[in-house]
Amino acid sequence: TLELVKYHSMMGPALVEAVVSGTFDEAAWTAAEQAAGARTFDQAVAAIAGHAAWYADAIGRMSDDDLRTEVDLFGKASRGVQLVTWVVNGCVAYRMQLFLYLKASGREELNTMNLWSGVDQAG
Repeated sequence: TLELVKYHSMMGPALVEAVVSGTFDEAAWTAAEQAAGARTFDQAVAAIAGHAAWYADAIGRMSDDDLRTEVDLFGKASRGVQLVTWVVNGCVAYRMQLFLYLKASGREELNTMNLWSGVDQAG
């Protein structure tokens, strides 16, 4: 679980940077992975908490034309499609994985409202 949280703390921003540049920089990815691997749980959670503002800035600087421009990152597609395919879908998948880990470890109070809405179900 800790490894997943650490990975999640770097995966999205590193992929956004790849999509923005249009190339996958293996050295930058490896450095981001190593930095994430050195984080404590609390540091990883803090990094994840900062993602929303970081995404808004990084993606917000892109024009509609930038988002429509085709890049060959992991197959040819527009930057917009690449962002959804690799970043949004990746975050959703890892969120589900983390939820399943928590459920499997006995967190019976968690339910679909926690997974899909990020909130406790109203009592």
